Amino acid sequence: INIRQFKKGATQWVAFDVPVRHSKTILHFEKPLERLSKIKNRNDESQAVGEDDMFSERPEVKLTVCLRNEQREINVNLVDRRHFVYSVLIGATAIEEFEGLIDPSMRHLVEPYCVTRPINKKVATAQ
Repeated sequence: INIRQFKKGATQWVAFDVPVRHSKTILHFEKPLERLSKIKNRNDESQAVGEDDMFSERPEVKLTVCLRNEQREINVNLVDRRHFVYSVLIGATAIEEFEGLIDPSMRHLVEPYCVTRPINKKVATAQ
């Protein structure tokens, strides 16, 4: 949430907040902008009239992600997902980087248990 781009010196950066699930804590991140991704909008995101309405640009940053017991730095495009079913989607490229396989009939098979966790600045804790 609260995704905004800004300049730090000559470099474009992105600031964004991530609500911690089942908590009132919000983590704040500031990362260099890797690129702007062109993403096809879902049907309910726009009433596409022309090709320009069918796509949106999303900022993309590198984030350290833990899956199983492995940490990898992957590219992540940012969008406010408060109204979506899933808070995060892991794409095919990231799954390949983790040497993973997908069985669509299975869900939530393992909990992440990486030893080193990224340290982030807590922005707010709702009262």
